[in-house]
Amino acid sequence: MAAAMRLGGGALLRRTPVAEARRRLAHTTAEEMREVATRAAQIDKTKEELFDMVIDLNSNYNVPHSMKRKHLLLSQRLSSQIQPRPYDPAWRFCRRTERRNTFYKFVGVATCDLVGSAGLFLLLHGPHHRPKKWVVDWWDKLTS
Repeated sequence: MAAAMRLGGGALLRRTPVAEARRRLAHTTAEEMREVATRAAQIDKTKEELFDMVIDLNSNYNVPHSMKRKHLLLSQRLSSQIQPRPYDPAWRFCRRTERRNTFYKFVGVATCDLVGSAGLFLLLHGPHHRPKKWVVDWWDKLTS
């Protein structure tokens, strides 16, 4: 035990940078909170500006398809993180596309889960009944 503490245990007793950061965040002062709020506002403003820049780039310039797709995906992500702009057609398009893609991801995961669990159930328990005669006749007619 003593040898283990000498070799590697001392590192466990020292504070890690992550632990220091957590401890520091738990005890923030009012001045630090104002600084955090200021930086958060700057980040939000920068997101708005970046969204405008990307939309302007894609709509006003002839951009190669690969770059345009990359920027379109970025604008879709940013559309859900900036203030709503219901009268801006570009924002509405990006937001609608982002929502649709999120919905498709959810549907895809749910479908894979259902099909996978049904397949696993059938694999483990197997069908205990014979197929109906009309199914067998249809299959024979189809394959012959």
